[in-house]
Amino acid sequence: MYQESLKISKELGDRSGIVRTLWQMGQIFQEKGNYKEALRCYHNASAIFYELDLPYKDLAGRLIAALKEEIGDALFDKYYEEVTADE
Repeated sequence: MYQESLKISKELGDRSGIVRTLWQMGQIFQEKGNYKEALRCYHNASAIFYELDLPYKDLAGRLIAALKEEIGDALFDKYYEEVTADE
């Protein structure tokens, strides 16, 4: 369902829809223990939050910080390096 929502938002150029979907996907991934994908979603959402100067952009950073606290520095750093390697 979220993948379809993300696809439609991208096709429509609905950047705020993309952010909302990525945010929700990140929360689901985090709840399921898929921290790398959660970080990928939060990181991508955060970039769009700041690019569009959307409200709650600071919350995206707090979610990333909370994820880091949950999984620890070493694992977070490993995942962050992998997530941002393609940028």
